[in-house]
Amino acid sequence: MNEARPDVCGRAVSNPYRKASVLISSTSPESYSRLRLAALGLAGALLAVPLVIASIGPATAHSLDQPEPSAVTTGASYADAQVGDLVDVRIGDVHPTQPSVGYDEVYYKLGRYSELGKDAVNKRFGDWCEANGQLDAVAAESDATLHDPASFTCELPLGGETEQSIAEMKTVVIGPEGALYLTDGHHTLTSFAETADGGLDLHVRLRVTANLSDQAPAQFWQMMIANQWTWLEQVDGAPITPADLPASVGLGNFADDPNRSLLYFARDIGFASGTIPFQEFYWGEWVRDAQPVDLSGWNANDRDSYLATVRSLSEAQVALDPAAPIAGGFTAADLGVLPAWNDGKAEAKGEWNKLSQPYDAEKPGKLAYAMAYKSQLSPSGEEPGGEEPPVDPGTVHGALAVSGDLRPGGEITVSGSGFAPSTTGYALEMRSEPVQLAEVSTDETGAFAATVTLPMAAGTGSHRIALLWNGVEVGATEVQIEADARADGGAGAGAGGSGAGGPGEAGGTAAGGNSGAGATPVAAPAPPTAAKLAETGGAPVIAATTAALAMMLVGGAVTVLHTRRRRAE
Repeated sequence: MNEARPDVCGRAVSNPYRKASVLISSTSPESYSRLRLAALGLAGALLAVPLVIASIGPATAHSLDQPEPSAVTTGASYADAQVGDLVDVRIGDVHPTQPSVGYDEVYYKLGRYSELGKDAVNKRFGDWCEANGQLDAVAAESDATLHDPASFTCELPLGGETEQSIAEMKTVVIGPEGALYLTDGHHTLTSFAETADGGLDLHVRLRVTANLSDQAPAQFWQMMIANQWTWLEQVDGAPITPADLPASVGLGNFADDPNRSLLYFARDIGFASGTIPFQEFYWGEWVRDAQPVDLSGWNANDRDSYLATVRSLSEAQVALDPAAPIAGGFTAADLGVLPAWNDGKAEAKGEWNKLSQPYDAEKPGKLAYAMAYKSQLSPSGEEPGGEEPPVDPGTVHGALAVSGDLRPGGEITVSGSGFAPSTTGYALEMRSEPVQLAEVSTDETGAFAATVTLPMAAGTGSHRIALLWNGVEVGATEVQIEADARADGGAGAGAGGSGAGGPGEAGGTAAGGNSGAGATPVAAPAPPTAAKLAETGGAPVIAATTAALAMMLVGGAVTVLHTRRRRAE
C-alpha cells in the first residue's frame, strides 16, 4: 500500500489507513487492553454524535442550508420582523382590528381618487406615497397606476425615508404565524382596495409597532386588548370577540359607523388627530353615549346639513374641560381636544374653511368630494349601471367544526359554513407547521364537508385546522391531538403497508387525506427539498451513518488486536 495518494487537486497526501495499520501491528501485547478501551471509547464518542445533532434540532440544520432572507416581504418571514421595520405587504393579507369604518370618509377618498378629482397629481398617488413612507407624490404619468410605482414619483425615494415620513406611515402588529394585524390605516387601505386601479393585490409598506408572533392566539389577543391595539365594539357599543373581526379590508367587510365619519371631518377643527390608535372611535363613543349634540336632524347626504352637524359637534368638543373623561379611560386632552374652535383661526381660514369649499371651487372640500361621489352611487351603494362585483373569498370569514378520530393517522370530518358560496380552490390545512389536508369547494350556501386523514407525524397536543384562500386564513378551529396507542408494531404506510416495527394498519392512505363532500384529496407529497431534508430527515441519516462507522471501527480494531495477540502467543 502506498504511503501517499493524490487528492482531487493532484496533491500528495498521506494515507491515514496505512498509518493506522502500522500503529496497530507494532503494538505490544501489554497495550491490548488499553487499545481496546480506547477504540471502544472512540466508538462511543461517535455514537454520541447523533444525540448531539438531535439536541441541536431541525432549526439549526435548516439554517445551515438556507440563507437569511434579504428583506421582510413574505408571510413566512414576517415573524422575523423587528419593531420599526418597514414591511411590504399585499393589502388583502392584512387583518383588520376593528369591525367598522366611516363609509363617508372612504367615499371622500374614492371621489378624490376618481375622475372627480381636481388635483394636479391625483390624490391616490399622494396617499400611497405617504402610506409607503415617501411623503407626497410630485409627478405621475398620464397612464400611471398604483400597481406600477415606477409610473409616478414620490417626494422621497425608497431608502430616503425621514423620521417624519416614517411617522406618517400606517402601522401593523405581527401576530401568531407571522399574520399581519392592522392597527392604523383601515380607511386608507380600504380606499386602496376599492379604487379602480387598486384592489386587494395592491402592495404597500407598513411600519411594525410590535412583534407578537411567538404568542399563542389567546395570549396574542390579550396583549392586543391590553395595549388598546384593537377595537372590539360594534357601532351600537355591543361587544364582539376577535373571531368576529373581518378577515380583510374592503367596504363590504366593515359595518358603517356614521359617527366615525362625522369625527373624521371634525379633525383639526374640534380636536387634533393622531394622538392614540382608534382615537375617533373613542370620540364616537362619547357622541353616542353622552349625546353632546342632537343628531336627529342630520342628513348625511346633504353637504349643508353635514357641515352644520360637524360645526355643532366640534364646538361641543372644544367646550369640554381638558380633564373631562371621554371613553376608554382617556380624557379630552388625551384625545387631542383643541383649546379653541378651528384651532383659534377665523371662520374664513384654517381647516373649517377648507372643509366648507363646494365642489365647484378650485379646491373642493372633503365633504364636497364625499357628496359628489355618493351622488353617483345607487341606493344599494353600488355604482349605477354596473353589476354587483364578485365576492372575494379571502374576505368572507366562516366557521369550522371537526369530529372524528383525533389521533395521528386518524380520520376526521371537517365541516365549514359561512364561506363564499360556490367557490373552489380552498386549502384545508393543519397547523402549527402547515400541512395541507385537502382542497375543498363550497356549495351555494357557502358550506362544505371533507373527510381527511391526520398526518402520522402529527404531535400530541393543541393544533389548528384552518381554511385558507390564496394563503389568507378565513376560518380556523382548535383541536387536541391525542396519543396513538392503537398499534404496538408501528404505523403502516398505504393499504396493508408495514411500519418501522411491524405490520401497519390496513386501509392507510398514501396521500394523507380522503375526499368527502366538496373535497379533493391532496396529491402525495412531493420529494422533499434540500432544506426540508435538513429540517426533517438529516439527523436520522447522520445518526445511522455515524453508528455504522463506529461499529466498523470497533470490529476492525478488535480483529487486529485478536490477530496480534495470537502472533504474540
